[in-house]
Amino acid sequence: MGKFEEVFMEPVYFTEDMLVISGEYSIEQAAIEFGKYTGDEVSLDKITKDRVRFGFTPHDFDEIGACWHLGAGDGKGTKPVWIMEFVFK
Repeated sequence: MGKFEEVFMEPVYFTEDMLVISGEYSIEQAAIEFGKYTGDEVSLDKITKDRVRFGFTPHDFDEIGACWHLGAGDGKGTKPVWIMEFVFK
């Protein structure tokens, strides 16, 4: 199992108040997995697609170092993910 699969096969909370899960799931399965994490039913219209890349973020590399980050574009080395806004109550 690669780095991507180890991290994104279950919902991951990102600091941008986003839950992120592998884009290898169907959107319906992503909604189910997000719902398990939040404890609420998740509507498909709350989920969008994005891509992640492992490496230095464009703005915070001095502070954070290498990490997974969203908005990676469609370039080589990026992976598809489903995202959903989520703020802890």
